[in-house]
Amino acid sequence: MKLNISEKVKKYRKEKDMTQEQLALVFGVSAQSVSKWECGDGYPDITLLPTIANYFGITVDELLGTDKQSAAEEIAHFTNHYNELNGKPREQLEFALETFAKYPNEFEAARCAAHSIVYSLKGEERKEMLPVLRRLAERVMKDCSDPFERRRMSEYMFLAAENEEERQKWRKHLPWNYGNCAGEMMEERAWLDGDRETSRCIHKANDLSIMLHYLCRSSRYVGRADMSIELNKRRESMIKYLCGGEILPAWQGVYGLILMRIAAASFAQKNMEDGYAAIESSLEAYAKWFATPTDAPLELGCEFKDLRLVRLLEDGYMNVELRMADGTPYFCFGLFRMNPTRDEAYRSMTAKRGWEWFNGVRGEQRFMELAEKAKNLSK
Repeated sequence: MKLNISEKVKKYRKEKDMTQEQLALVFGVSAQSVSKWECGDGYPDITLLPTIANYFGITVDELLGTDKQSAAEEIAHFTNHYNELNGKPREQLEFALETFAKYPNEFEAARCAAHSIVYSLKGEERKEMLPVLRRLAERVMKDCSDPFERRRMSEYMFLAAENEEERQKWRKHLPWNYGNCAGEMMEERAWLDGDRETSRCIHKANDLSIMLHYLCRSSRYVGRADMSIELNKRRESMIKYLCGGEILPAWQGVYGLILMRIAAASFAQKNMEDGYAAIESSLEAYAKWFATPTDAPLELGCEFKDLRLVRLLEDGYMNVELRMADGTPYFCFGLFRMNPTRDEAYRSMTAKRGWEWFNGVRGEQRFMELAEKAKNLSK
């Protein structure tokens, strides 16, 4: 972006059919000064600007106006030039910062500068640039309305935060369901810091989070019991695969939920014996989960061999915790799915909404006896 004074002076002088010497006489300067203005080798004294603008019949803003077309072209080519500097992180960062300083409302440049600080700089270099990163982030959060730019800047600050308090401050700007992404950022942070073993453990914890989301999320197969059975049978097989055949204690709660869903869909298909068999297996799985001792590290199978699940008793409330190989607790989004409440099975069997496929058998003696057994699990 460049000032347009030289072109404006030349343009309006020629429109008035004046020489440089004639214009110099009007403003009380030398012809050489006017020549320098028009060549871009110098600018008029600031006190002369209103006089020059008035003489040409334009505003000072117009006289000092930037070249909007060249500015637009420069902004449009920002990303291409930034990418051309791949492999030169310092040059990328300097280019992005310079562009943002020149065009303070082009928040893409701010994002690219932040990306360079977080992902390209290491150790002390990155630490030295944290004040710059914070200024960029605060400016974006204050003046940028684009949700994409705001979210990305919050990600970078979450990733670069020096302590848990600052990390949680920026996490508040992320969507409520951002747990998996936050976990992946922590994985990336550890990797960038050179702590590869921690990064690998967090990577597995994130895999577990994604798997739990798939295994436990509700399906949309209303009225399609056959599809529900097919889906939950696949989920059942997946858990068995993860456990190496026999269901491990850590998975019994999730396993109980999946079997309960198979039972409901089986009844909807009029497969009564399959439905009752699934309920009985579901209640057995729930009972095994509730019998699992507290504070015992539970294996999660070969896929997650470096992680352990632990049941905790906190103020009378049962909770679960994921621990990494060295025993360090690690937050895993969706872990609550592995910790069913004691009344979960009974609520499923007696719920008026959401489990309507049980309606056809709720009056049967066998079902009522199993419902009572489920109720006893909550005691």
